Amino acid sequence: MYDTIAIANNALALTFTRVENTSLYHTLNIYCMKLKNIPSGNYSKISAVYISLIDGTGCTCDNCGRLIANIVTVKNEDTGRHYTIGQDCAKTLFSDKENKEIEREIKDGIRKEKHEKEVARCAAWNEAYSEVQALYASRGGNAALINTQQDKDIYNACLLEIEQRRGIHISYKR
Repeated sequence: MYDTIAIANNALALTFTRVENTSLYHTLNIYCMKLKNIPSGNYSKISAVYISLIDGTGCTCDNCGRLIANIVTVKNEDTGRHYTIGQDCAKTLFSDKENKEIEREIKDGIRKEKHEKEVARCAAWNEAYSEVQALYASRGGNAALINTQQDKDIYNACLLEIEQRRGIHISYKR
């Protein structure tokens, strides 16, 4: 069923030529994941957070060594040491109830991060728009009364200038 078995750094590696039963492969993958770099014992969850890998952050799992975005910090109750592990490795340590709580905390973190980015984007847009209005007013315009093509051209020139200065797209052309 497999060609080679290798054990290095507490990790089991199997090389398959073919796998006839996918459930066996799944079982072997889970077994491989349970071979730990962290010691056996009782663990308690300290925190569960999501950190976007797109932003260049994240860390590696202390258990399996993979890059993780869903980060669970656990404490070994026997030794008092803290470990940072991924959500998949945490599933091997905790009950279904605790894993659902971890998943909820991570989803809440994702929602919070998206909300914070949207708030920051809106604040930047509002600042830029206020700057456009001020620049247009300094050039003799009244943003409430843009009637002629010349007013529109001046306003759009102000808009373009602020967009280039700030590096954002305001998209409120008249």
